Amino acid sequence: MSEMVTLTMTREHAQVVQDACEVLMRMKLGQTMQPTELMLGWPAHDGMDTEEYLLRRDIAEGVLRSFLLAVDCEPGCEKDKVEMMAYEVWGTIRHALWKDDHPAGTDSWSVARQMPLSESGLDMPKCEVRRMRGGRVNVPGTRQRLQSRGLRSGGEIP
Repeated sequence: MSEMVTLTMTREHAQVVQDACEVLMRMKLGQTMQPTELMLGWPAHDGMDTEEYLLRRDIAEGVLRSFLLAVDCEPGCEKDKVEMMAYEVWGTIRHALWKDDHPAGTDSWSVARQMPLSESGLDMPKCEVRRMRGGRVNVPGTRQRLQSRGLRSGGEIP
């Protein structure tokens, strides 16, 4: 039985984790354009004019390509377990956020509609979006479970 870790975070935190996993995954695959654009803030590029953005992007991408050559990971290099796990976390978060944004599931086409497949051989991560109510996560059935254990919703013992 494998150990499981539960992490609760805001949508903004989930987006950062998703982006970090994408950068790691793509760098491990030898892909530099997407990590470069994520790090430079594409598509907003924070007030830079287009010419300045393209110049910075090209310089940053060149640095990343040099780095990948130095660590012997050029485009098409062999996938490793870390890259596969990053893909699974990235895809799972991306799918959950897409599903929350499109509850009907049919109003938009996106590759994010598909749950990613396991590539690492480990149990797939799970991600669900929950709504906050009064500063607390609203988890259906929590109050009943706590009461059945003799606890109040704040966690104090009666």
